[in-house]
Formats: sequence, structure tokens, C-alpha cells
Amino acid sequence: METKTDERTAVIEVRRLALADIKPHPKNPRKHPEENSAAWLVLKKSLERDYFDPLVVNRRNGMLVSGHLRHKILLASGFTHADVSLVDYDEATHVARLIAANSLIGEFDDATLTALAAELNAASLSASLAGWTEDELAALVDGLPPAADGEEKPVRDLKEKFGVAPFSILRVFQWLGRKKLWNTLIGDGGETRAGCLPKEGQFQMALPAVSLLDPVLCELMLLWFGMPHGVKPRCLDPFAGGAAFGFVSAFKGCEFTGVELRQEQCDLNGQRLAAAGLSGRYICDDGCNVLRHVAPESQDFLFSCPPYYNLEKYSNLPNDASNAPTFEEFIVVLDKALGDAALTLKENRFAVVVVSNVRDKKTGGYHDLAGAVVKIFQRRGLLFYNDLILADCLSSASRRAYQYMSNSRKVARVHQNVLVFYKGDVKKIAELFPVADIEETLTACVPENETWLGTGELHA
Repeated sequence: METKTDERTAVIEVRRLALADIKPHPKNPRKHPEENSAAWLVLKKSLERDYFDPLVVNRRNGMLVSGHLRHKILLASGFTHADVSLVDYDEATHVARLIAANSLIGEFDDATLTALAAELNAASLSASLAGWTEDELAALVDGLPPAADGEEKPVRDLKEKFGVAPFSILRVFQWLGRKKLWNTLIGDGGETRAGCLPKEGQFQMALPAVSLLDPVLCELMLLWFGMPHGVKPRCLDPFAGGAAFGFVSAFKGCEFTGVELRQEQCDLNGQRLAAAGLSGRYICDDGCNVLRHVAPESQDFLFSCPPYYNLEKYSNLPNDASNAPTFEEFIVVLDKALGDAALTLKENRFAVVVVSNVRDKKTGGYHDLAGAVVKIFQRRGLLFYNDLILADCLSSASRRAYQYMSNSRKVARVHQNVLVFYKGDVKKIAELFPVADIEETLTACVPENETWLGTGELHA
């Protein structure tokens, strides 16, 4: 008697091919880093260790679907053959899967990507083949048409000058490749806070166990608001947490000071900086004591991402702000720490605070954390200058959104607030923060360091 089985096997066809016979696809939308740049050397080092992510080649044309940069690096490293995954695609499907293969890593060339989106749309293929939603495909087709010869390219020009277009909504998916590179360099896995986000069934259900500050956001805020002309910037974070901002600011040549309550986190952050040949100062203390360590009017940039009240428990220490019994008591702590940190700013300088409103665990209503932070800085005489939204990747939001709407008509929060403040005379901003400085810093390198990955280059 025949027995039925539930077995279902995912199959790939593997073939060993000469690398010289494999051709790149001319429509590949990914922009590759320069040879021997940090991004190049990170991948080169990985490939020298092991080759676990095979090239994908279309048997119909002998061209790559995935692995254009790996193919280039393998050839440059002296490899002659590689085991590849063979697929069988017509041209339209090949283009769609080419886009999907580059969606989570790398940096797209906008004009090429827009043209490919138009091809995919014209072929009436599902947007999911390229890893997009239908709305994302429509936005690409309609929102950024390829520029004609001699035509102005405003959005792309903005990206070249500022890293990303400086609009009030910053979308994380624009910089996933750069974020991956930064995270590789920093190596922060949130080890000292493992398991401290709420468990399943609570507000952050199905998200990773530890939240990590986005290093590309740190980089952009530093470049846009933290590097006044002609000085080596002094940067302060009174709620330092992980290594992201300290690492990025030190990498960019700033003098960093961070106040962090947990000794183990201070030690780990210091080790990460030292391993990269970078320097910074981590002070183990309560952020409310910032003026004991940092003089008034001594800092060029204030950046912080304080606890989002009790959404995430950072420690069991009684003076940890995330352990405050009530939201009102939490704001008292924030008022002291952020308010005193604002006093350390020099005249004509910016402060940036990343926050998110959080729900009360009993009532389900929102605590206005963003509004409270604005009032803290306004009481110290700073202008509320820019109001940005950081739109996170959707990740598990679809699953959470269904449950939230079904059970309580709550919508899934997929953004954070990036609040920018200014201390001083706004008429001096153009003089003290020239646009040319941002362009120069975007392509700047740090000195070569043999203990680190390559030359330390990280280009926009």
C-alpha cells in the first residue's frame, strides 16, 4: 500500500562553470563599490573564507541573475571556476529576478531601476517577482522617470549632494546596502540587552529581540547637522546605548563622548572602537549627570535616541529611565538628562533626538513622547527646527497589523520621529554648515588601519 508523504523539497541545479564564461547582465541595476574600498574588501574577505552564496546564472543566455559583484571579486582574486545555481528564465523574468536579487543588499542606480520597473510593468508580470509590492512598482514607474539628455535630475542630484534626498520622510529601504556595511563594520548585536523587548502578544510582537539604532541615520544626521565648517566636531550622546552613533561619529573624525548607565555596554562599545583603530569616550553614569562630565557650551552636536519609555527594558538598575514607574516620572528623567545635555551645546549648533510615541500598556492609548521631547528643548531656548519621519522596513508589520486591527482597531506603527532642534541664530546656518562640506565628507576616507577592514573607506 502506497504511503502518502508531506515531504516537499526545494531543489536547485548546481553546475561548475568557468568564471570567464559567465557574463554580467547589461541591465544590472546595482552600483558596485570601487575596487579595494571597504565594501569591496568586506566581501573579498568573506569569499576568501568560504563561498556559501552561489552565483545564479540563467542557462538561456549565460548571464548572471545574482552575484555580479561576487563574480567580479572572484575573478579579481584569481578564481577560475565556481559552482553556480542554474535557472531557466525568459528575459522579462530574468530582469524581475535580477531586481529581487539586489533588493536587500547594494545600492541601486535610480535611472536603471526606474527603466527596469517600466519593463516589468509593461510585461504584466507580478511585482512580487522583483520583491516589490504593486504600490512600490507603481511608485517607481510614476515617481522617478529617467531623465532625458541635458534634463535636470533633481532627486538624483539631491542624493549625490546629501546622501539621500533631504525630505521630511526618510525611508530605510533606500539605504539597506549601506546599513549592512555599517553593521558589519560596527559588529553590534545588542549582546548586553538580549531578550529585553516585549514578548509575543505585546506591542512589538514578532520583532527581533533587541532594537538597534540605524547607523545610516546616525551618519546622515551627523553630515547634515553635526559638522560645522572648519572645526573638529565634538559630539555628545547622553543616552549612548549601543555603539552605532559613537562608532559612526568617530569614523567621520569627530570627538565623541557618550554617557551610558551600564558598565558592560560602555566596555563593549570601547572595545569596538579600539578594534577599528578609532577613539571615543564612554562614561559610565546616569545621563542626568551629564554636566558633571561635559562643560556647558562645549559641544558641536547633540544626538540621542533615549528609551521609548518602558517599551524596552535596558537593565534592572533602579535609575534606568526605562524602569520609571509612570510615564510622568520617565519624562522627569528625560527632562533632566536631555535638558542638561542641551546646555552643553555651543551657540549656532544642532541637536537631533530619535523617539517614538508608545502605547500605554493598560489603556492602549498613546503617550506623546515626541511632543514631550519638543517641549524639553523649547524650554531650554532651542528652536524646533525639523520634524522628520523615519519609515522603517515593514518586516513583520503585515502580520501585526491584521491582529491589531482585528482585535482593537490599532494600526501597526512602522515609523519613528527624528526631531531636529537649533540653538542660536538661524541666519548663520548657511555660513557655518555649507552644502559643499556635506559633499566632501560623503566621499572622505579615514586613514588606513591594518587592524580594520581595508582602508576605512565608506562612500555614499
